[in-house]
Amino acid sequence: MNKLKSHIDETVKDIVVSGEFKEKIIRTAQSNNKKRIRFSVKKAICIAAAVVVVFSMAVTAFASVNPGANNMICSVSPALAKAIYPVNKSCERSGIKLTVLSAVNDSRSVHVYFTLEDIEEKNRVNERLDFCDTYTVDGPTAFHIEFISYDKSTGKALYCMSGSGTSRMTGKVNRFSFTELMYNKKIYSWYNTGFDLTAALADADIVPMSDYDSYSKIELDTVLLPDVMDIPLKKDVVSVSNIGFIDGRLHIQTKWNKSFDNHGRIALHEKGKEFGEEKIADIQMQQYIYTEEDIRNTGVNRFQKHIEYVFDISPKDLGKYDLWAEIIADGGFIKDKWQVNFRLAQADKIVIKDRSLAAADAFEVSGLGVYIDNYIGNTDNCYIKIRMKNGADISVNHFSSIESFNLSGTKSNLSNEFAEFIDINDITQIELDGKVIFKK
Repeated sequence: MNKLKSHIDETVKDIVVSGEFKEKIIRTAQSNNKKRIRFSVKKAICIAAAVVVVFSMAVTAFASVNPGANNMICSVSPALAKAIYPVNKSCERSGIKLTVLSAVNDSRSVHVYFTLEDIEEKNRVNERLDFCDTYTVDGPTAFHIEFISYDKSTGKALYCMSGSGTSRMTGKVNRFSFTELMYNKKIYSWYNTGFDLTAALADADIVPMSDYDSYSKIELDTVLLPDVMDIPLKKDVVSVSNIGFIDGRLHIQTKWNKSFDNHGRIALHEKGKEFGEEKIADIQMQQYIYTEEDIRNTGVNRFQKHIEYVFDISPKDLGKYDLWAEIIADGGFIKDKWQVNFRLAQADKIVIKDRSLAAADAFEVSGLGVYIDNYIGNTDNCYIKIRMKNGADISVNHFSSIESFNLSGTKSNLSNEFAEFIDINDITQIELDGKVIFKK
């Protein structure tokens, strides 16, 4: 799998959604036209009665402007490097230098390539740096940053910020910014906690899960009473707050201290054997629990929680295992405002429209991907084929983003980004579900 495809695929997880978009979702959910957002399904159709081909002349030979930066971008995708345009603007705050190298966009999506450098040489910039969900770019409503590489010789880390979920982005002055960084998060690889599992043999204090909040699926009807004990698994990060058997299965409840992103895993590992993940007892399920104290201590991008883990281990087998943990804890934080303004390029695109059709309002293809507006129907059967000048076919039979606008999911906006950037000047034909909708 090529690197560009990897960072596009990464956008389906760890996505940051803007507050404005969250409010829109809530408002829409309260109406009869409930919005349902999914990822990776199939289907779209629109018949071409009107075709608009828009070609821009804004693509710059990036290599001639910044050959060093272009080499880094080429490591992601040589085809993309031909279409990318230079920005080369910097901002320095709190000893951290942000340099926006380049960007590529169409009317709906943008990818911004940038580096960070610790000019005070305090080793705060490396592969463990976290943007604390504070990054944004004008226009898009969903964002994702992917770490690409770190060069120890220069102290620079290269990233790609991807944004989507808007339209009419081309030619606009854009602000890329973030306001907080977490550096040098602490990573504690798998270790034996030394916790005495025989504490589980005492009678367990249990309570109904309905007594507590949970912002995840309710997996358990009954849970252990929180905070009966406080035995650290990692000091100031996580502790065991209760342990016991419910309906013949082992429950271990943990309390995670207030943090931005303290997280990890626990496991039961066979005693006396060298650690290996293949030797651990699988967690059957886990339940997030939010006590009144957790709720009070959650806010302003900081979180506290309890997690109860369930193992299919009986009391008689308890002595065969040790409790192991793998923990990732918060590092240091820098709060400031890094911002770079730059103008997005005009982008080539082919737009196919016919508002008299009930199937969809528009079909659009750019060098980055395909987009379909207000498709009405089942999204599971779509097949798009794009024929290139060299005879190669680009097939699209699933969509990375599907926004459904009613309860039945029969009216949707669909989009999918290509595995490689393409030159739309080389497109000779487009088929949608076997029907030719564009021909040159």
